Amino acid sequence: MISAALAVSTCIAPLADAHADVPKVVIDLYPTSTDATNITNENGVQRVIVELPPPSPPRAIPPPPAPPITTSLLPERGDELAATESDGTEQPAPDGDASTAPVQRDDIELLLLEMRLNSLVLVDAMPAYMSGGSIVMPLRDLSQILDFPIDVEPLAGTANGWFIRENKLFSLNVARGEVVIEGKVMPFDARLVEIHEDDIYVDTRLLSRWFPIDIGFDLSNLLIRLTSREPLPVEQRLAREGKRTIALSTTGGEERNYQELEIPHKLISVPVIDVDMDFTFAKQGDNADTTDTGHSVTMTGDLLYSNAEIFIAGTNNDKFDTLRLRLERKDPDGEALGILPVGIPINDAQMGDVVMPQMSEISRSELGRGILISNIPLDVPTEFDTVTLDGDLPLGWDLELYRNEVLIDFAASQADGRYTFEDVPLLFGVNVLRLVFYGPQGQEREEIQHFRVGPSQVLPGEVHYRFVTNQHDRPFLVRDDNADENLVGERRILLEANTGINKNLSLGSSYVELPFEDGAEQYISVNSIMSFGDVLSKVDLINQVGGGWAASLNAQTTLLGVNIIGEHSHYRNYFSEQIAESTDPQSTSSSLRIEGAIPESVIPILPRLPFAITMKHDRDASGDSTSTLSNRGSLAIGNASITNTSSFTRTVTDGDSSDSMTGSWLLGGRYRALRLSGSIAYQTLPITELQSAGVSGTWNISPKYQASSGFTHTFSETEDTTQYSVGLNMQTDLAAIGLNFDYTSPTDMEANVSVSYALGRDPETGGIVHENQGIAQFGLIGVRVFLDLDVDGQFSEGDELLENVGFMANGGKVPGQTDEFGHALLTGLEAYKTTDLEIDNGTLDDPFWVASPGGVEIVPRPGSFGSVDFPIVTTGEIDGTVYRRWVDKTEEAAGVFIQLVDAEGNIVREIRSAYDGFFLFDFVTPGTYNLRINPKQLSNLGLVADEEHQVEIGGDGTV
Repeated sequence: MISAALAVSTCIAPLADAHADVPKVVIDLYPTSTDATNITNENGVQRVIVELPPPSPPRAIPPPPAPPITTSLLPERGDELAATESDGTEQPAPDGDASTAPVQRDDIELLLLEMRLNSLVLVDAMPAYMSGGSIVMPLRDLSQILDFPIDVEPLAGTANGWFIRENKLFSLNVARGEVVIEGKVMPFDARLVEIHEDDIYVDTRLLSRWFPIDIGFDLSNLLIRLTSREPLPVEQRLAREGKRTIALSTTGGEERNYQELEIPHKLISVPVIDVDMDFTFAKQGDNADTTDTGHSVTMTGDLLYSNAEIFIAGTNNDKFDTLRLRLERKDPDGEALGILPVGIPINDAQMGDVVMPQMSEISRSELGRGILISNIPLDVPTEFDTVTLDGDLPLGWDLELYRNEVLIDFAASQADGRYTFEDVPLLFGVNVLRLVFYGPQGQEREEIQHFRVGPSQVLPGEVHYRFVTNQHDRPFLVRDDNADENLVGERRILLEANTGINKNLSLGSSYVELPFEDGAEQYISVNSIMSFGDVLSKVDLINQVGGGWAASLNAQTTLLGVNIIGEHSHYRNYFSEQIAESTDPQSTSSSLRIEGAIPESVIPILPRLPFAITMKHDRDASGDSTSTLSNRGSLAIGNASITNTSSFTRTVTDGDSSDSMTGSWLLGGRYRALRLSGSIAYQTLPITELQSAGVSGTWNISPKYQASSGFTHTFSETEDTTQYSVGLNMQTDLAAIGLNFDYTSPTDMEANVSVSYALGRDPETGGIVHENQGIAQFGLIGVRVFLDLDVDGQFSEGDELLENVGFMANGGKVPGQTDEFGHALLTGLEAYKTTDLEIDNGTLDDPFWVASPGGVEIVPRPGSFGSVDFPIVTTGEIDGTVYRRWVDKTEEAAGVFIQLVDAEGNIVREIRSAYDGFFLFDFVTPGTYNLRINPKQLSNLGLVADEEHQVEIGGDGTV
């Protein structure tokens, strides 16, 4: 509905006063409707007068029309990139020693161009600069617009992240003149890249080569055209949103400074509960039939103003075989325990069953009763180039671990309900670790973690610390008096601190105390992490107090796209949990790991082949040694993948050697609704034999039903056995149910029924929440969406609840939509991660509806419900034309920055007038605004503005 119309024009004109010979700026506002009662001025015109100096040089005028220029993929060359200059000649690439000193450009050189992707308008003010016969664009802004999660560090001259899919990794180093894309190293002409203080500006020809987009620009129309060579995330999202315009400011992007929504801790809350139950009937030969039950329960919620997690597991013989409790408070901003008077940040505070992390050469990961306090960022690996992943794994679940889309390990549920992946190797740069969980009723869910390895793990001037103490293998709630291990309940201590000296050096130290049969042992260590050009290294010196010592050197680098990781350790009279005590103690340990991929060009008929080769040599004081050579190779063909792993070991004792070699083949893939997996285990030394072979498959009959079947054959010297299995999984509204039957030749049979469900209480409605899959370990939030007809930001009488509205979290779509009461409960949010929660505008019925505010910033917590209202308002528009009037002429003024400022003085948006002086503020939320020219631009030109004009947008769609 249009209730009023405002047209705005800006003029430069001479005034009849003492300064009549000095041009003036006059802002004229002409009412075009009698409804515009807020305009009061002489003869219907309000005049805002500022002095303007004499005309500027011609370069202040927009560039003259030029024919469209289109960039395409640059030709690949062996070690250089063709850089075509304005004279058309090819210039060779420099030697790679590019400068990362920031470039200073005059503001007058800045171009603000409308950017379109195919037929979609992405942004109306993309910053760019002319460079020779091309233009350079900001990498960070482009990545944000295209929904590429790439982190740009301009002053360091680096950028890291991924695009389109998480296996398409991207790493840029301007100083080296190299970019690594999906493991491929590509040099580039560093003259095509500019370092600015706020971003890295890259020539469009390079951008077209790095990303699947062709870029064309038309300076006469101030336009950039992108053509995608494969579907882009932003393209799909904008299509869903009805080709809505994303408006960016003159800095290249509209920053989302959403208000933070606190989810307060409570003394106690109703927990969220995940339940997994298992009923098994077994018949084994002539033995008596058996019936067994198993269960695991995970409960999360608030307790004692902390997040609490209780895990219970047991069987029909022992209902509480495992019972764990952990209280924790985590905050990515260092305020886990609030703002402390001494100013010490705390990111993580835990009490109860806590994990003491693994320390290289010293300790294992161990769970026990204790406490943990740390300010180490939640996404930083615990060690230099490895990480240990652990967590709860419910009854009957399996788990696969992928690093950069390569399967590297798997785990099955254990009696204690835990999984642990120790010493997961990390590569230099960004590592995407993906955990894929498979439930007993066909459930499938993923957790993705990003870890960055590099010299900037601890920034200069920062101090990272961690203190952990727990009792060895002693649960918090239940004491096992029948435990056989003498060390149960013994004290374990870890205290460590690391500080960044500069961007290439960090120093650290630690103290560790561990229990052993003969008493406690203490370890004091110092370490340094350094980078030398392309080489990242770490040195550790460890003293076993009153005993021996250990020293180790770790280093890794990248050569021609291949990661090379080496390690050498030396021990003298030293033992720990990782180096066993022996009458013939270990003396040295060396290893070399090579990881990379064979490009398609080497074997044209095959796709890219990832591989990993590891060589390890351990030597004892007596001279005995063990040498191991292992490799892993992967091949992806369509939706199928094949992985082979093999390991050769030679052991030398008293001069005699013995060899062994084992391996396996893994097959996985999908075809429409069918998912297949298979494995073959074999041995080639000392004898050649097959050990086992099997294949299994699942078929999605419908969204609620899934069938499975498979077999595994085990080869044995005494009697081969074959296990056959068939199953049916059902996803009901209340629970997931699995039925499975196994037959193992010749006489064993087993029937199994498994049930999984989750329960919670929605604090908004008071009703019980039922889910057929686990939600206890994820964040949850209740949302209400309504059309705010009175524009007061509150749900009140007359406002309309909206149905079928969807949501976005950090740019990704979140399952779930509002019901007929405008309410939705969002589950599955990543815990303890800062999240921007927004309305999915593509699900709103009216294209001019927007949420006000547009979103909120939350940090979800497991089992803790937050609550937020999203008022929806009808937006309006403000348009106008800017004119320049000299003494004897009037002309449209291009390149004038017009700002829309809210009642609190915040700049809501800033746009630049087009070539004909026209400007448009669209999707303006209701409120009172001031319209003004950018004061910085006025100041740079020596102008003074006398006043601003107030504009009011009503709640019914003012234009």
